[in-house]
Amino acid sequence: MKDESNSPKGEPQKEIIPSLLDAFDFLKSVKDDLKVSGGLKIISRLQESENEKNLQYTLKRLVRSLGANVPEMRIGHFATLVSMLTKFNQITVPQLLDLVKKELHASGSSKSEVGDVALGQILVCCAVFRSGLMLRSTDEQQKEVMQLLQTASSKKNYLNTVASLILLDFVNQLNEDQFATIVWSNIKQEYKKDIKDHTLDSLYFLLLVSTKFPEKVKLRKLIGVPDILHEDHIPDICEKLMTGVDFNSISHPIYQEIGVQIVKSPHIQLFWNKIDGYLVKHNRNRELVSLNILNTILLNLDENVGIIPDLFSDNFFKLFMDWFKGLQTASKIRNKRTDEDDNKIMITKQRAVLFALAKALKNTAVESKTRVATL
Repeated sequence: MKDESNSPKGEPQKEIIPSLLDAFDFLKSVKDDLKVSGGLKIISRLQESENEKNLQYTLKRLVRSLGANVPEMRIGHFATLVSMLTKFNQITVPQLLDLVKKELHASGSSKSEVGDVALGQILVCCAVFRSGLMLRSTDEQQKEVMQLLQTASSKKNYLNTVASLILLDFVNQLNEDQFATIVWSNIKQEYKKDIKDHTLDSLYFLLLVSTKFPEKVKLRKLIGVPDILHEDHIPDICEKLMTGVDFNSISHPIYQEIGVQIVKSPHIQLFWNKIDGYLVKHNRNRELVSLNILNTILLNLDENVGIIPDLFSDNFFKLFMDWFKGLQTASKIRNKRTDEDDNKIMITKQRAVLFALAKALKNTAVESKTRVATL
């Protein structure tokens, strides 16, 4: 291959710049600074050469690598793609979608490969969002990107969460009109269903966008009531929060958001009573969920502080104290990873709740009788 410096002046370069090829090796590094260095070199070489062949080669290689099964490799290529879409305005959504069809498809029936490819497609959408390309695209192109995001996220359960968080990150950059035309108009029908049919991901998304854009997200038309934490829906929401919980889902952001929003609701007592109903016997993951929610409630409780004693309800408190007594039952009745220590995990979370309780009780609005009832 010839370096561009050897090409006659004004003559179109016919081969890929060797230094461009070399820069891709840095994107695979486990070190972030080397990834950044590689990305900067790629962008710099493309800007210097102003050659369409180099541009298309780079774009193709970056898109293809987003479907790799090596996380470190995806990170470097994703960051470089975002930078590339930001710097080179001639790249369009149709170009990217065409590359997705050609480069990001599962060649076999391997479940892991399907997941890797779908994640790659989601990352392409994310790059379109973060680079600003989405805002520069036509209505039809925006619709195609949203369709790709929804289709890819449906391939695996965990991808729903990834896609939801990526979309929320994009939504946070938009004003009300942009949200309505670019995002909501393309996905609204997916959220028009009974509360029982929602997932943790769709509920979380709906909680946030209905709070941010209440004039555009008409909850009554979507779920039949004016707010998500409506009295009629609390039993179903609590069931959704407390059933089928695994160790990966206990850190889902919906639990914190529910805690933040239920504090402002007149139905907080009803909500916590329903949560307590799922704590009849030990289930580590359910208990962790309840601790996460309670911790958030206590940290955000400015009004209605008289409810604090009731939050340490009978079932919750019994299980809470069992762990301080050195309970080992939960560890014995289920398979667990070698790096899991149930007692340590639970005690750490419980201490956080006790610190949050101490902070809540210092609120000047808390009366002495409330402190006594709590202690």
